[in-house]
Amino acid sequence: MISFLIILQTIPRYYTSVSVCSSDVYVADEVKSVLVMEGDSLTLNPDLNQTQGFKMIQWWFGDISPVIAEIYANETSYPNDEIFRDRLELNQTGSLSIKNTRTTDSGLYKLEVQHNSGASYMTFSVTVYASGLSPGAKAGIVVVVLLVFAAAAIDMMCYHCFFSDLKKLKRLLVMEGETVILKPDIKVKRDDEILWKFGPQGICIAEIREGAREIFDFGDGEFKGRLTLDQTGSLTITNTRTTDSGAYELQMKRSSGVSDEIFCVNVCGYVEEETKFVMKGRYITLSRFNKEIQKNELIVWMFGDQETLIAQMTGGSRKTFDGPDGRFRGRLKLDKRTGDLTIRRMKCEHTGHYKLQISCSS
Repeated sequence: MISFLIILQTIPRYYTSVSVCSSDVYVADEVKSVLVMEGDSLTLNPDLNQTQGFKMIQWWFGDISPVIAEIYANETSYPNDEIFRDRLELNQTGSLSIKNTRTTDSGLYKLEVQHNSGASYMTFSVTVYASGLSPGAKAGIVVVVLLVFAAAAIDMMCYHCFFSDLKKLKRLLVMEGETVILKPDIKVKRDDEILWKFGPQGICIAEIREGAREIFDFGDGEFKGRLTLDQTGSLTITNTRTTDSGAYELQMKRSSGVSDEIFCVNVCGYVEEETKFVMKGRYITLSRFNKEIQKNELIVWMFGDQETLIAQMTGGSRKTFDGPDGRFRGRLKLDKRTGDLTIRRMKCEHTGHYKLQISCSS
């Protein structure tokens, strides 16, 4: 059973979300610097590959990283609009436009794109300078922007030194105690040599050499009895722990050369109750950590101390209910892939406990 406590805020406030995951990996492919005069418009164009098929596009802004624009299930929304007040426009291509720019719009804008083959990231460093600045002051701003860009580039170089031969990167999120399978995209051949490494030190934990499979323990036997390697090269980790979080590198050697894949795994501890804050009139999504529903799973969402049924899903069947006094009428939406519950146009009467129950249907 997973429980959520929702608290509705009527006064604008920002909250920094706290993840229960023990590690996270943010991969920025590049940082672009943008300089614009106050009052002008600007467009942050990531030049995305439209053939990849986008599942979700999200833009963040600033140190506290609130989501300011997103496209999910082909619907565009602008959470935390108090910051930009109708000055944003998110195109289906992923480009973000800001109208009537202000100096307070200066900062880092981060983009995450979830697509069919994984995820990609990009960062834009935006500087909005006042229109009355002298040419010398403007030149100084340009120097500062270039210095920021250089510092960011150094950080990325350090990251790419670790993943110097990176060809593919996958991010996986799993709840503690569950099983996770790391499946390579490349088909393994008979004479291939398979090597699985874990962590920044690249410690070998499993291998296939000359057709023989072997599992290795390291440290205090963190993976003892929990790893399985099959002939396809897939690595299975059972009874996962939060200490299993990190980077898993698959190295495949064959006569034609060496190929690599990286799996970034986050194992989240079990959360009995999670508190969420939402503004009146906004929407909120209660998430199952982006896990896809299995064919025999029954998903049940309940509300309040009486555990009133408000939504359920099994197989291809989805149902939502109006709830006590019809307070949820026309406001609930179930994600057909994950079972996540979205509540739209929040009111004070929607404050309370939401419980998710997952079981095997008959």
